[in-house]
Amino acid sequence: MKLAGETKLRARPDLSISQIEGQGPHRYVVKDPVSLEYFHLGAREAFVLEQLAAPKSIDNLQRAYNLAFAPEKISAAAMLRLCSQLHDSSLLLPEGPGSGAPLRKPRPRARDSRGWSFSPLVIRLPGFDPTPLLRVLAPIGAIAFSWAGLAAWLAVALLVGVGVFGRQEALVQEGARLLDLFDPRYAAAAVLAVALAKSWHEIGHGLACRRMGGECHEMGVMLLALAPCLYCDVSDAWSFRSRWRRAVVTLGGVYFELMLATAALAAWLVLTPGFARTLALYVAAVASLSTLLINLNPLMRFDGYYLLSDLWGVPNLHQQARQALLRPLTRWVALDRSAQQPLDAPRGLLAAFALASLVQIVFILCLILWTLHRTLDGWSLRPLGDLLVFGTLAGIGVALVKSLRACFPAVPDGKWPIRVVRLAAALSLVAAGAWWAAGWRMEQTLWAPCRFELASATNLAAPESGRLTPCVAYGQHVRKGDVLARLSNPELELRRLELHGEAAETRARIDGLRPVAQRDAELLSEIALLEIRLHELTRQQATLAREQQALTVASPCDGVVMRPPPRPAPQERDELPGWTGATLDPENAGCWVERGDLLCSIGSGHVQAVLLLDETDSGLVAPQDAVRILADRLPGGTIAGSVAEIGLAAADEDRSRPTASSDVSGEQGLRGALNNDRSYRVLASASGVGPGVQHGALGQARIVTGQETLGQMGLRKLRGMFRFER
Repeated sequence: MKLAGETKLRARPDLSISQIEGQGPHRYVVKDPVSLEYFHLGAREAFVLEQLAAPKSIDNLQRAYNLAFAPEKISAAAMLRLCSQLHDSSLLLPEGPGSGAPLRKPRPRARDSRGWSFSPLVIRLPGFDPTPLLRVLAPIGAIAFSWAGLAAWLAVALLVGVGVFGRQEALVQEGARLLDLFDPRYAAAAVLAVALAKSWHEIGHGLACRRMGGECHEMGVMLLALAPCLYCDVSDAWSFRSRWRRAVVTLGGVYFELMLATAALAAWLVLTPGFARTLALYVAAVASLSTLLINLNPLMRFDGYYLLSDLWGVPNLHQQARQALLRPLTRWVALDRSAQQPLDAPRGLLAAFALASLVQIVFILCLILWTLHRTLDGWSLRPLGDLLVFGTLAGIGVALVKSLRACFPAVPDGKWPIRVVRLAAALSLVAAGAWWAAGWRMEQTLWAPCRFELASATNLAAPESGRLTPCVAYGQHVRKGDVLARLSNPELELRRLELHGEAAETRARIDGLRPVAQRDAELLSEIALLEIRLHELTRQQATLAREQQALTVASPCDGVVMRPPPRPAPQERDELPGWTGATLDPENAGCWVERGDLLCSIGSGHVQAVLLLDETDSGLVAPQDAVRILADRLPGGTIAGSVAEIGLAAADEDRSRPTASSDVSGEQGLRGALNNDRSYRVLASASGVGPGVQHGALGQARIVTGQETLGQMGLRKLRGMFRFER
């Protein structure tokens, strides 16, 4: 609908206009109670809207404006454009015949379809009115958003932090297993933790908004990276005059997540090993680390972004930053010579913010896609992972096409060839920049999990069941014949005493019968039977002595006492717990070990590293390629080496390594499947290995195989990701 200069306009009487603090001295927010949309206005737009409380024509508005903002003058055409913008936003109504016609055709709200931009990573489903739910939870919000509630949470968090600090070793050990998403138990716990934490986060926003005096009329379910969680519309907070009230609503979700993380850590401290304890640790990690690294990140459109937008005084920060970055180019391409819309911050800072935000979003998107694809591949759902990646890239492509259409606004007739030429020139510059970046040469680097081994290792197991007394420590150098451990078996000792007593009794009877048995055949026969029995007892005593002697475990050769894979704590407590960790650890002194339990390994020779590479990297590694290894037990230190031998992963099974009572699944989950048929083994020599790196230690290896361009590296990664044949 076009507006003429004589047309009288009036503002909608149901609009709510509020002046807000912290975004300049003359900032206003207009709330549309019908569409629940919010509009940021400057002093001049707000003046026009207030003047139209009563019907006025464009000419009357122009005179009132020039009088109020003298000596500034506004033309009738500029006033008409301003009123047209307000009218297009459904803030103004025309007076006169036909004014009851619809102002505009119904259009879907932007926020309803915003979740589909990166579909299917973010799928936003229709919402519901959460007022009844928030009314029920209002007492929780009243307590949480009070000074007493804040002080109580800080005190509890301090106590829980002290408890966690005392068990930090167990926390690190269990936290490393959280990466094992190939285990269905851990994957299910991760999905539940994300759903619980993010739903509680959104409830925190809703309760904060109601607590500060606002309204919340929309909450729904959103699939965030395939994990279900809630979303909550608290746009009503923009109408708050006080900045600190808006900040409370913005940070309400983070506050609630941190409280949830505190409760989860407290539960982790008291729960026994099992699914509930794992879920509690997942919830603590998601509700603390993710909310601090993601929700408070101002470069992503989450809580930190809105907080920065409010503190900086730049409403619609994302749109203004994108405009500052791209508007000069689009104006040049589209032959747009109209006056630019003023920005609320320096153009250079906004452009830098937009560029940094774009780089981080691309990085986060690639990381999410890679993680989901690798996880689904580990579950034998590779086609689903490929479909997810292709669907996301297709959604991004559609968004880019829509953005390019912005370069083609209406221009005077006959100007479109110039515009096409300029667009082609701009795209050529972008393509040239991409080609230059793709041709940037860099070291071809492969990363692989590795395990340290000695050239020769002899496993020593408990020869008999018994109570353990360690005599050496892991990492200690020993010589052949040195005592490593002693076992004591009460049953063997009792049997020795029984045999000794029976043999002594038999010998005494023989000695007593011999003097009187010279002329008694029956006594002579009894003595003969007793001598046979004595001989058998002597044989049993000798056998028992050898068994007791075997309870002393000695080193079969010179070498280093190496730690076997640790035995984890049992997940269930249906029976009395046994020893955990490594057998010869000091805390296991006096424990009962069964026959065959691995005590240690005696390693000799030089240390070497076994690397496992994916088959997609086959042919890239050659002997003598440089290798740098970062051992888990040597943080900050690297070990140099070179490739010595290349073979199949199956050949690695022939290399005996301690496996008794070991948590092989935990190692596979952390470092990848060690016997994967799509992996191959690379043997690397390692020099300068310190005593902290022992047989069986894990690490991460970096192999430099030559030079490649950035484009070649990207193609290699894509070929490895989109391989449909296993």
